[in-house]
Amino acid sequence: MRFWWFPWPFRTKTASLVTGLVVLVSLMAAAPFLASFRQSGTKRVIETARVRRVSSLATTITAAGRAASTNSTEIRCELERISVGGAGSSQNGSGSSTIISVIDDGTMVKKGDLLCELDSSSYVEMVRQQEIAVQQAVAEKLQAELNLSIAQINLQSFKEGTLKQTEQQTLGQLALTKSDLSRQIDRLAWAKRMREKGYGSLAQVTGEEQTLRKLELTLVQAEIGYENYKRFTVPKELRSLQSAIDAASSTVSFQSTRLKLAQDRFALLKLQVERCRIRAPHDGFLIYFEEQRRPSQIWEGAPVRQRQQMFTLPDLEQMEVQALLHETVVDRIKIGMPATAIRGAAGPLGRRPGDAHHPVPAPGSERQCEERREVLPVQDQARSALEGLRPGMTAEVEITTEARSMVTVVPTGAVTTSDGKDVCYVVRPEGYERRAVKIGQRTANLFEVTAGLVEGDRVLLEPNEAFPAAVLAGRDFVPSTTTAMQ
Repeated sequence: MRFWWFPWPFRTKTASLVTGLVVLVSLMAAAPFLASFRQSGTKRVIETARVRRVSSLATTITAAGRAASTNSTEIRCELERISVGGAGSSQNGSGSSTIISVIDDGTMVKKGDLLCELDSSSYVEMVRQQEIAVQQAVAEKLQAELNLSIAQINLQSFKEGTLKQTEQQTLGQLALTKSDLSRQIDRLAWAKRMREKGYGSLAQVTGEEQTLRKLELTLVQAEIGYENYKRFTVPKELRSLQSAIDAASSTVSFQSTRLKLAQDRFALLKLQVERCRIRAPHDGFLIYFEEQRRPSQIWEGAPVRQRQQMFTLPDLEQMEVQALLHETVVDRIKIGMPATAIRGAAGPLGRRPGDAHHPVPAPGSERQCEERREVLPVQDQARSALEGLRPGMTAEVEITTEARSMVTVVPTGAVTTSDGKDVCYVVRPEGYERRAVKIGQRTANLFEVTAGLVEGDRVLLEPNEAFPAAVLAGRDFVPSTTTAMQ
């Protein structure tokens, strides 16, 4: 085995040559990648925008919700529990019935259209029996009125007939008795004179005296009888006759009330028959009522009960949108702010103007806030005649909040979040400066900046953490011309 030895200077030159060849080969292999890097370049054009002030900034809030009607009528079964009794039989209306026919759910109806027909057979029979009861009450009232008329005639007959006749007869008897008494006094005096002259007897005088005493007694009795008749008999008879009139009048009043009750019951039963034909109280969109977690109980042959809710009839001419608003914007909504429905489930609605109403907590909002504290469900109404919307459909509403004047604004793309704060990257001669900013009102394109920027500052659009960091590290970025803000 042989070993070759070379002097040191020769070995050093040879190693350098080999190293150079290796580097040259590597560069030649990487030439396509280097060309690509040069083509993309370390220079990159970015967009910036200038901070400016605007004379007025009107912000809008867009929220999703559901359509509803401000005039939605609940239609219930209005049958009542009623019973009537007839001769040997009785009928009972329990307030429940059975659906005979019903129109389809989701039908557009007009005022007065027949929505549903219930079985009315039991109420029809009750109407028939009550009609008989009304006729009987009419007959009894007529009889009571006849009795009252007779009682009134009896009183008039006594005052104007019997009383006068009795008085005349009594006074006549008194006059005759007094006349007989006067004549008997004369006869007694004549009998006494005849006896004194010897032409008459003592027995004759005594007989005349007895006759006189009888006539005097008869006169006294007639006068006492006439006085008792005036003091007691006449008032008693008058009161008796008046009592008969009062009783007859009370009977007439009772029978009149009884007849009215019978007629009212008859009208109520007829109303129940009419209520078995349920009609639309106004134009609207028919919806079958459904209880929570239960299907609709409305179909032909289904039973219905008293006060059961059967349908809901929203008026489509008075629609509104009930939207959910984020808790951070609820306080910005005021009564009367312009509200516009802009989109429904079927697509754009056009711009339907309305007005915002006071936000109120939605049902169950307290429980939902405990579970989801970032969202507060509230209702915000935007009234409008929204053609094409149906109750329950999803829709969007755009609410215009109060406008602010002379505010500093930047495009929305100039603001990013870093360490939980809103920041912008301001163009400086030496690079980009990250500044924390405070954001006020917001629109779809602009943010109001209340602190951190001044008018005339130029800020980076669409920043991110890696991009500005590279700028500050010394990479060669070239800002573009200032982008106009919308």
